Amino acid sequence: MSSDFFKLFYCEIFLVFSLSGENADQYELVGHKETSRVAQKTSAYEVVITKRQIVKRKGSSQLITAPLPNLVFDSSIADVSFAVGLLTDKFLYHLPLYRQHLRLTAAGIYLGHATLTNIVKRAIELLRPIAVAQLNNGLQSSVLAMDEAPINVSREPGAGSHGKMKQAYFWPIYGEQDEVVFTFSQSRAMAHIQRLLDHVWGQPPIKMES
Repeated sequence: MSSDFFKLFYCEIFLVFSLSGENADQYELVGHKETSRVAQKTSAYEVVITKRQIVKRKGSSQLITAPLPNLVFDSSIADVSFAVGLLTDKFLYHLPLYRQHLRLTAAGIYLGHATLTNIVKRAIELLRPIAVAQLNNGLQSSVLAMDEAPINVSREPGAGSHGKMKQAYFWPIYGEQDEVVFTFSQSRAMAHIQRLLDHVWGQPPIKMES
């Protein structure tokens, strides 16, 4: 059992009847036997409260408040661990934001759907330079693998809430150093691949558009 991604808690059970009392000297400890169980906390969320000092210079009415520590987002309710959790649950474990919203509400934390969406968008922008660097490095590969995967995206304009979803494409890129980058295109046209491969043929590095 690997403990790289979870905590281990130990509790020890003592044989009080044999290691204490009148006959305690008749026994000696020779080892332990461990039994493991999987446990789950009631909530996976925590609220971190930062308590800052407020001081006032004697003889003055001016109040001085200790500054906040550096945060991943300015003027945001989200801790960096919360933003990472949203992205991990959504994109790795395919848990939609509305279900994460339900889980938050059940834990007694009430945030709007738009708040979760904005946190995800801001976190993605922080990761954009990493994705760009990985894509540019992957395109240097002597052997490059790619394929297209159709996906359904936003509904066609003017179709209303019951309109059909519009088809677009992911073009995954796999480099020889195990780089994996999913690029996006509205179509299967060769122009998308041409733009990517232009970098290999001596053109400026790729810049992902927002």
